[in-house]
Amino acid sequence: MPKTGNLNIPIQAQTRLKTQISSDIDTTPTSETKNVTVRQKRHASGTVSEASEVLHTDNYLTEENLRDILADTIATKVTAQLKSLEEQFNGMRDAVTFFHQKYESSIKTMLEEKSKVVHALECDNVKLKSTVTDLSIRLNLLEQNMRESNIEINGIPDHKAENLTNTFRRSLKL
Repeated sequence: MPKTGNLNIPIQAQTRLKTQISSDIDTTPTSETKNVTVRQKRHASGTVSEASEVLHTDNYLTEENLRDILADTIATKVTAQLKSLEEQFNGMRDAVTFFHQKYESSIKTMLEEKSKVVHALECDNVKLKSTVTDLSIRLNLLEQNMRESNIEINGIPDHKAENLTNTFRRSLKL
């Protein structure tokens, strides 16, 4: 059954050296050296010297340290996700730019083609108008030339069902 009630005890990180020899440890705490392990180190000449290894309070996970670690981890992961999203966004922007350029070039090509067709039709229209004007003038001249050879006789009454040859013969007999 798990123990309860020890939520405020800091969790110690597992960075302590496990190769401590119990006979070489001096465990007399002083006010300046909390969490300090003092060892007697033997030199090659056989003399003993004291070496101290300070275990800082940073090796313990406190609430503040845990918050800092979580904040750093979250910031790192969010930054990585943002970079990924930025790369995807840049890819989408490049794709949209590519399609926009292709669309613009195809629209420009179609516009140029349609412009050429319209210009050709305008030229044809001008030529046809000119031809119609010329033909109208020629028709009027031909009609005038045909009327020049017509004879108009005044004083003879018009009838609806008149026969020109009979009318001409009658007028000659008179």
